Amino acid sequence: MRRHVFACLMGIGILALRLPSFGAELLVPSQYPSIQAAIDAAVDDDTVIVSPGTYTGYGNRDIDFKGKAIIVRSIDTNDPNVVAATIIDCQQQGRGFYLNGCVDATISGLTITNGLADSGGGIYIQDSNVTLSNCRIAHNATKAGVIHLDPNGGYGGGLYCARSTVEISQCSLSNNRTGHGGDGEYIGGKGGCGGAVGCVGSSVIIRTSEIRENLTGAGGLNDFAYGGVRASAGNGAGICCDETSCLEISDCNILGNSVNIDYEDSSGRGGGIYCASVLPLKVINCEVSDNKAGTSGGGGIFCRSAEIYNSTISNNSTSDGSDDSGMVSAGDGGSGGGIYCAESLELLDCTISYNYTGSGGGSGYLATWGGHGGDGGGVWAESIITRECIFSGNTTGYGGCGGGNGSGGCGSDGRGGGVFCDFGKFTDCIITNNQGGSGGGVFCSIKGELIHCDVKSNSTWYKLNHGGGIYCTEGTIIDCTLMENRTGKGGHGGGLYSTSCILTDSVILSNRTGDGWFDGFYGGPSGSGGGIYSESCVITNCLITGNMTGNCLWDVREEQSNGGGLYGEALVISNSTIIGNITGEYNWYENQRYVSRKGKGGGVFCSEEIEIVDSIIWNNQPDGLYSINSNSVSYCDIQDVNYLGGVGNISFDPQFIRPGYWADVNDVNIVVEPNDPNAIWVMGDYHLSQIAAGQASDSPCVDTGSDLAVNLGMDRFTTRTDKVSDTGIVDMGFHYIEHIADLNDDKIVDIYDLSILAYQWQQSPSTPPADIAPWPGDGIIDFRDLVLLAENWLWPE
Repeated sequence: MRRHVFACLMGIGILALRLPSFGAELLVPSQYPSIQAAIDAAVDDDTVIVSPGTYTGYGNRDIDFKGKAIIVRSIDTNDPNVVAATIIDCQQQGRGFYLNGCVDATISGLTITNGLADSGGGIYIQDSNVTLSNCRIAHNATKAGVIHLDPNGGYGGGLYCARSTVEISQCSLSNNRTGHGGDGEYIGGKGGCGGAVGCVGSSVIIRTSEIRENLTGAGGLNDFAYGGVRASAGNGAGICCDETSCLEISDCNILGNSVNIDYEDSSGRGGGIYCASVLPLKVINCEVSDNKAGTSGGGGIFCRSAEIYNSTISNNSTSDGSDDSGMVSAGDGGSGGGIYCAESLELLDCTISYNYTGSGGGSGYLATWGGHGGDGGGVWAESIITRECIFSGNTTGYGGCGGGNGSGGCGSDGRGGGVFCDFGKFTDCIITNNQGGSGGGVFCSIKGELIHCDVKSNSTWYKLNHGGGIYCTEGTIIDCTLMENRTGKGGHGGGLYSTSCILTDSVILSNRTGDGWFDGFYGGPSGSGGGIYSESCVITNCLITGNMTGNCLWDVREEQSNGGGLYGEALVISNSTIIGNITGEYNWYENQRYVSRKGKGGGVFCSEEIEIVDSIIWNNQPDGLYSINSNSVSYCDIQDVNYLGGVGNISFDPQFIRPGYWADVNDVNIVVEPNDPNAIWVMGDYHLSQIAAGQASDSPCVDTGSDLAVNLGMDRFTTRTDKVSDTGIVDMGFHYIEHIADLNDDKIVDIYDLSILAYQWQQSPSTPPADIAPWPGDGIIDFRDLVLLAENWLWPE
């Protein structure tokens, strides 16, 4: 994990080492008629105490600390009623405070409002160390840019700091704004950055504060005399930090801030937070919600790199692309609805939900193309590492279409409904109900790794988007569940789409590809690879069940709907169970009539090289396996006589404990055909029947594999209902990640299992039972149980 460098740490250290003040108290207005008069009389370590009231006019605006190490506060900084009643009203004739060269200054318990200045509408800080606490900074603003002078809008509507160390705690910064950029003869000015807070070359810590409903200015018009496009709107409507700053935010709410999007071509970044720092932005235990950015992205947060922990990023968004006004392509929607991170992002224990990106702009010109939808509904990052996070309900925008009806060409839908990244690693995450273009849940353009994740009920937009759950050019999936994901019409890979993948110890369940499509002019085939679509894939110890490819009811003159469970060009499959998958139907015009055909490879379709060993392929429709190479299937239980010639192959009922089945969605007790429009797959129990585990008979797949279980790594797992690990010759098919010492069934033997055993020590077993030795138990929890748990400590590692 990256750490802040020396400059940032020094800033934090200075704040931490401040000592309490023991100077004189100067009272306003009983002793001094204005706040400035009291400050002029003060010396270092004095405190200026301001009584409730509204302070206006000369001496109560543009208040200059004059470099003094003093405190200016209300009579009770912890009473919100006192804070609200102690008002510095600048009447839009200046700012509240000016601090330059202050070694140690504090402002506490005041309301600062109606400020207006070139920069720092409420407070201006330069070359100082300042603490702000329990303050209300509201309705302040910076001035608009002026052509031939400074065309850019002012920085820091509420507060501006430069080359300073600033701590903000228990403050409210709301309804502040920065000025618009000035219109230019050639180049317009940019909107001001930092609606609430703008910082340059500073170390800023914000704690236990609320930054709400602040706004940045719009960009000025370029070549305004001829109605040119606008320059960029201001970045960071809540907070804006430049590349030389250090920003840490904890226990804060960043809510409802917006870059100015009242005009087309609004490209402002970071609705809530914009941080261009080379040091990682730190966000801890915060809520960042309901913020909006322009087409340059980052609805909630825009940063170079960030570490975000225990936070909620929700309901943030980016703008739609502008519509085309000439013979060029329309604008793209902004990317990163929740977070846009240009380099590296680390997320821990966060919820990223219901964020969305803008759609591409359209066009009325036949020759033009529509804009692309923004990528990364929840997150856009070049590189992301995330652990114990939830990505839920995020969406990307549609691609816009040219020529009104799309005859000029449509832009692509935004990729990665939940997350878009180049490189990604996801551990112990839930990715659910996201929707977008390719990669409804996750899109990794180069390489992605998912470990112990649930990827469920994600989907892609209308047509030709692949990977309902995951799209990874190179993907590694370990101990994950991909369930009930869908592609739109013509999309491949209901659960996963990849060029190259490794799947281990995972469940691929009830995913589906889209039907064929027809838009009145053109049509296309239905998708292949109901569960998985990959050019090259190595699959070890996976359960692939209840997946389906779509249907196509018109003639598009090509084969389609292949690989109900799995579609690949080169596949290596071992110790897996592929059951209950089905391919869709499509029409083929032949001999002057339409003929209905089923896609090939209900379980597996492989167009080139395949190797399958120690697996079960059963009850798939219309067939279990389609491959041009039938000699590389061995030690399998396969419901297809064409493959019985392989070494060790059998074709007997596997005797699962409870096979899954297709049922009516309204009543799962009613069995229906898979092509029934109300059909859903009811998950089965794919442990193998074994007398030693209490069943009436042994499955023919027990002890009939190719090698010893220990040599294949299957001795850590089980096919038995009593969780006893596989020993001797390996059993065919999928092995559950279960162990008798994993008392709480969380797939690891650790301190939680030890605590369960300790609670039952020297007693009869309770729930869950810790009586595991000698198996199946002796009625008492004692040292034999403890020894067995210790022998398997941190299983399955």
